[in-house]
Amino acid sequence: MRVLRDFLTNHFPLPPSRVSDEMVLQQIAELLIVGRLHLHAEEMEAHAAGGTVSAEEPAVAFPIAEHRNQGPEPAPQLADSPSFPANANLAAQAAALVGAAAAGIPFCPV
Repeated sequence: MRVLRDFLTNHFPLPPSRVSDEMVLQQIAELLIVGRLHLHAEEMEAHAAGGTVSAEEPAVAFPIAEHRNQGPEPAPQLADSPSFPANANLAAQAAALVGAAAAGIPFCPV
């Protein structure tokens, strides 16, 4: 914002301390619209960790060349034990729970 204020002060007679940031931006926008102010992009260099990257070389987050071709992952082995023993009479247990609930008897020990 300071650079924009300095630009306006150098080219137009206005007190920079009395102009709000919104007014500065509005005046810059008007200069762009009427063609009195032109912006030109300069080629920039980006400095990355370990060296300099030219703006002409696009940076790739995960380059394909560095990926290893591993193939599909094997399915995970499920080692969960069964909740009920193999000889459990689940129908009788369900009937007992339904009957206890109908009678208002607590069926789970606390």
